[in-house]
Amino acid sequence: MLTRALTAPGFAGVLGYSPREALWLCQHGISDDILMGYPTVDIDARGRVAPRSPAWRRRR
Repeated sequence: MLTRALTAPGFAGVLGYSPREALWLCQHGISDDILMGYPTVDIDARGRVAPRSPAWRRRR
């Protein structure tokens, strides 16, 4: 359903609930444009999400 919605004109990116959900969405090819909706204390997942971020890659 998300994949179909993202192909419609005017739609881009998805809202992720948690870093683990963002990783899943990215790894399954749903989207690489994911906005995290909530802060997290999941340091392991946060550390795996950050290097995939275009903003993270630009700062290096």
